[in-house]
Amino acid sequence: NKETAGPSCRSRSSSISVPSHPQHIYKQNIITPTTQSERVTAMANNGSTNTSGNTFIGGIFLPEIADDAVTSLSYARNDGFEYCVTELPVPPGISSASANGGAEVVRTDVTRLESKWWSTSVVGMVADPPHWDIVDDDGQPGNELLRALTTNPGNVSKNKAVGTKKDEAEKILWGVMEWASHMNIPAVILPSVPLTEFTVKNIINGSRNEKTMADSDEDIFDDSERNSFSSPLATQSHIGPSDENNRSAALFQGHSTTSLGNNFSAKEYTRLLSALSTSAICTSSHVQLWVRVPLTLQHLQAYQLLLSRCDHSSHIGCMLYVCNSLDAASLPAIVRALHNFLGGGNVKAVSWDTSVFLINKKGYPTLSKSHQFVFQLLFGRLGRTLRVLVEGNMDQNTAINGGDAGGSSGGNTKRLYYLQYLRHLRSRTPLPSILDSEEATIETPYLDHLQSPLQPLGDHLEYQTYETFEKDPVKYLRYGEAVALALEDAIAEDRLRYLGSTTTTVEQLNTMNRLAKLAAESGGYVGEGAGLLNVGEDENDITVGNDEEIVEVDIHEVTIMVVGAGRGPLVREAIAAVSRVSASWMKDYRYDLSPEEALKENRPSKRRKAIYAKVIAIEKNPSAVLYLKSFKAGDPSWNGGHEYNPSSARDNFFDPNADANEDAEGQIIIPGTSNVIIIGCDMREATSHPLLKYMIQNPGSRAEMVVSELLGSFGDNELSPECLDGVQQCGVLKENCVS
Repeated sequence: NKETAGPSCRSRSSSISVPSHPQHIYKQNIITPTTQSERVTAMANNGSTNTSGNTFIGGIFLPEIADDAVTSLSYARNDGFEYCVTELPVPPGISSASANGGAEVVRTDVTRLESKWWSTSVVGMVADPPHWDIVDDDGQPGNELLRALTTNPGNVSKNKAVGTKKDEAEKILWGVMEWASHMNIPAVILPSVPLTEFTVKNIINGSRNEKTMADSDEDIFDDSERNSFSSPLATQSHIGPSDENNRSAALFQGHSTTSLGNNFSAKEYTRLLSALSTSAICTSSHVQLWVRVPLTLQHLQAYQLLLSRCDHSSHIGCMLYVCNSLDAASLPAIVRALHNFLGGGNVKAVSWDTSVFLINKKGYPTLSKSHQFVFQLLFGRLGRTLRVLVEGNMDQNTAINGGDAGGSSGGNTKRLYYLQYLRHLRSRTPLPSILDSEEATIETPYLDHLQSPLQPLGDHLEYQTYETFEKDPVKYLRYGEAVALALEDAIAEDRLRYLGSTTTTVEQLNTMNRLAKLAAESGGYVGEGAGLLNVGEDENDITVGNDEEIVEVDIHEVTIMVVGAGRGPLVREAIAAVSRVSASWMKDYRYDLSPEEALKENRPSKRRKAIYAKVIAIEKNPSAVLYLKSFKAGDPSWNGGHEYNPSSARDNFFDPNADANEDAEGQIIIPGTSNVIIIGCDMREATSHPLLKYMIQNPGSRAEMVVSELLGSFGDNELSPECLDGVQQCGVLKENCVS
């Protein structure tokens, strides 16, 4: 897609054009989950080079121009990134430089970039103040500020300089966050949780000689072997941005991962983030706090402890930071920790440092097998809401693809191929089938968000709510399989009422077999136009005899009660299951009687069997009942294979004296079909309905099977078992009823 120039961003000295981009898309992606699916799709398909149609939101952090959002965004957009990251400027008047009359660093990009870009395509980052002397820079933005912020007060009292620097650091933090709120920036990246306590020597001299301090109070994590974070690897393997982590790993030996994240500095950092998350910065302006979390067991647990102490604030999120090699030995422990972490860690983004990439034979960046597995795990769980960030210096990667990294090979950002490779991983199987299906799109607004529980007993659900539930790709398929297995057992154990036998042709049985297969493949419903004569041959056809040969089929009756039928998905699955099981039993002869019993009853020992089902759909929602009746009027499969006859009588629906070869409407019974009767009734008032009252009074007419989804799906907001009390207590079910 060739991008066109959009609004011009002017300054006194220069002018730069930013490629066109839809307003507020990125902002609303982060903040407004209720419409996230539409906006994520729009972000993926507008103003970027992502033409695959999937949802992949990529960003870039260029440390060499970290204080120039205009140039960063222009480079990012030209290379196909959807957003850029910039260091937040320090407002004047709150730093020691301005207080002492020193020269302040002024950011010209503030006025050169229009407000809509700040609120849609820029993510902020808390960095070290430019006027501070960084004695020991480990390459991570904001670490010097973090050390100053989290100094132990006991140590501060001994050194006034430390206290002054701590006060200045806190003013700077609140100042840059206020500015981010003022500019309506959607998210701000914060430093990682300190694993060790910073001492006075750390703050004054910038020394890395930290002191480990384990407090026993507020330790909410269990150090037992059952805790996946308390693996031996948690104290032996550290994956960090530099060789410094080797020394840190040695320091961690002998300490539990809980104590490492439970020091004073971590608690002080928690206090600051808790105050920010409850301030107007987050609650009114909806700025999200993305805490950088390196992919180590120690940092994962330290962040979980911080999040728990902040009452799992929805304004605090995690940006996983993949910043060094991941060997095969430590991968299982990391994967186990991630499985627990992704469910409750409020993960917003994942950052890939350029240092973790390898260079293949053709000169392009690639990831190790371990990192590819982590990528698949992260996107398989959170792929539709997860943001991606590429960051890191290019000092060691200036000859990617054998060319100049600043030229066409690496794009304007010099990191174009990293983005292309990550998008390639996103397009590899099985992620597209997991993330890009219609069901995944519908589920996106509900991911990782608490929902108000439904009250189907007291409220009538809306049409759209039913429709959303029916998009579950697994639940109804499993219901259909369960009904089919129960029918197989019932007919094999001769628990179903024998109605009699009927005659048909081999051609008719083959047609029904094909229709049953088609119904199974289409989710239990064969649409209009799929008539009996419109189905081609099938490999499971009966091949003995010719199509006109007359065969005899024994018909067994089953009564299936669907409680809380809604719009009928379970009814359709029950109908399809009856058809499939009947086709299976009619395809071949089955040994039903011994030769002696067959001679005594004057019946052949091998018989073809089929099921005729009476399906009772009970629903108390009048609007849903109207939908069910409309469905019955237009689908012959709900009427025993016949066209709907609105004037037919139903008084003999359960009449034991009715003709065995005719259904309740006086029509010939077709083997393997179902007749649905719809009852608009609250199950708590079952005894007042004539048909249900008849079932209660006649044990032979009671239901052999009851099907209901009122327990809801895994992870949904529907749970109403009290709705089933009426059907269990009123006496409409047989003693051996299967549920």
